[in-house]
Amino acid sequence: MLERRGSPRHRCRTRCKLRVGGRTLDAMLVDVSRSGLSIQCGTEFGQGEPVEILLASERIAAIAWRSGRTRSGFVIGMMLSELTPAYEALLGALEKRAPVRPATAQPATQPAKQEPKPPVPSLEPWWKLRVKEHDGPRTRVVTLAAPSRAAAIERTQREIGPGWDVIEVRPTPAAESRPR
Repeated sequence: MLERRGSPRHRCRTRCKLRVGGRTLDAMLVDVSRSGLSIQCGTEFGQGEPVEILLASERIAAIAWRSGRTRSGFVIGMMLSELTPAYEALLGALEKRAPVRPATAQPATQPAKQEPKPPVPSLEPWWKLRVKEHDGPRTRVVTLAAPSRAAAIERTQREIGPGWDVIEVRPTPAAESRPR
């Protein structure tokens, strides 16, 4: 399988809890890297759904990205919303061991990876925005954290670049339940 993360994965079978849409679920942290992590649980999540991972006293904010069915449930790949000091300490401890699945070089035909975006503060509400391509049929859904509706629109337009119009903005259910 082609490695898609830009940094090495470190296996770690650690039990954790997940908070998703007002529910708390048992899960297993399967592997971690500087750019994301994978968990295994009995529930599948939609792409872009905000997830909070609870490890001991640490909270990790992430966004569900890919999921795949296994014999015992689902493995869900997630992108990090914020690289916290405790998460970096976990990575540091795992990096002392040899990485199990090192990152591979990207093919020359793909553009070079961009520098990671600054971390999104985990206390901001989450927004789901639908964008449409100028003069084209394509639409996309973007999920991100921003302090307000206007900031979510501005951040989305800055991140996706020219050629797209924001056609719908709504808070995610997690954003509606968070204090503002």
